[in-house]
Amino acid sequence: MSGFIIRLEDNGVLDHYWKLVSDIGEGKARKVFAMAMNKVGRKGYTSVVRALSKQTSIKQKDVRAATSFRRASPGSLATIINANGRPLSLKYFGAKQFAFGSRAKVWGKTQRFESAFIYAGTYRSGNPVGGGHVFIRTSAASKPLRTLYGPSVPNEIVKDDAYDAFEGSANEVLTEVTRLLKVKGLL
Repeated sequence: MSGFIIRLEDNGVLDHYWKLVSDIGEGKARKVFAMAMNKVGRKGYTSVVRALSKQTSIKQKDVRAATSFRRASPGSLATIINANGRPLSLKYFGAKQFAFGSRAKVWGKTQRFESAFIYAGTYRSGNPVGGGHVFIRTSAASKPLRTLYGPSVPNEIVKDDAYDAFEGSANEVLTEVTRLLKVKGLL
């Protein structure tokens, strides 16, 4: 399982904001901080899902199914994005078989997998064997076969564009706190 956490308690700039809101009380201040973190965290979650979908070629609905967002509360000033799941088979990415091997759109671009094939046999009962997965031979003998996989959400969420999308949103929390304090007339 991989993911991100936005935590206000870990930020050194927070002392400045605690002094600004000390006159309204810690309870109200924690509510304002939680509201700001939830708003920014939700926007960050959406950005991460979009970036991850573009980065890996996994559909957004499937990225959302493999991730979760936990809201901040006044008692726990942390928003958390968690990811879980295994690597997806190349079957998921629309693999097609050709004379050279197979081709699938993975990690944002169409890629060739030399000597790979989609096993299309059937049992005597007529049921399909291999389920449309992409395989490659591991030796000169006809077996054993190895299934080829693409990206997994937990591995990819902490890389490249998805990580940058999260970092960009995490930096907006204190700006949102200032905006909320002004809107509520507390600053």
